[in-house]
Amino acid sequence: MEEIYETWQQPIRIPSGWEMRYNRFAKVDPDEDNIEDLADFDGYFMLILISLKYNWEINLMWLPPYNKNGFYTLVYFPIYFYKMEDEEMHHHPYEWFPVQYVRRKSRVKILKELERLLVELPVMNEPRIYKNSRPISSNDGGYQYEAECLRMELEIYGISQDLVQRILANGNKQLKSLIIDHPYTDRKALEVVVEKSTDKTLRNRALSKLKSRKFRQV
Repeated sequence: MEEIYETWQQPIRIPSGWEMRYNRFAKVDPDEDNIEDLADFDGYFMLILISLKYNWEINLMWLPPYNKNGFYTLVYFPIYFYKMEDEEMHHHPYEWFPVQYVRRKSRVKILKELERLLVELPVMNEPRIYKNSRPISSNDGGYQYEAECLRMELEIYGISQDLVQRILANGNKQLKSLIIDHPYTDRKALEVVVEKSTDKTLRNRALSKLKSRKFRQV
């Protein structure tokens, strides 16, 4: 849907997959004489854009507030979405991903950077094991919480035969897929997946990888 702008607002080319949540980004350039009178340069959000498709949030503000030596500051970070008891989708920043910044003095240049990010930011996939569209926590109990603990162990300590066995015993399909795709997986781990996995698709993926040059036996 095409955005409709007030005459004072800065037009922005927004591709599909992005939603404008807040906008007071004005077609005004601050200078030494007027910046203290411009409410838009108070350090709070000028702009909030969110993508449920790509899992990113972008904010724009002027920092330091009311300072003629300040900068337009784009802050962007990946977010994940989850359901609460109200069944509505909520979003929250990834705890493990650093916030990133772009600073420009010029409104035209920051607009160019914003429109570049809207096009170039990749899809950020949530790595954690989910249950009913929300992150697994210790309150969930059972194999789902165990699966998330195993995923974290794989991410932190890497692959091992003991971990492969425990992942296969857990039975979570997403975890078994991580064994196949892990950058340090080895032939033995793939052979265990082929031998013990009951999922035909996963077995075929593991078999295909075993036939690749990297894992082919001489």
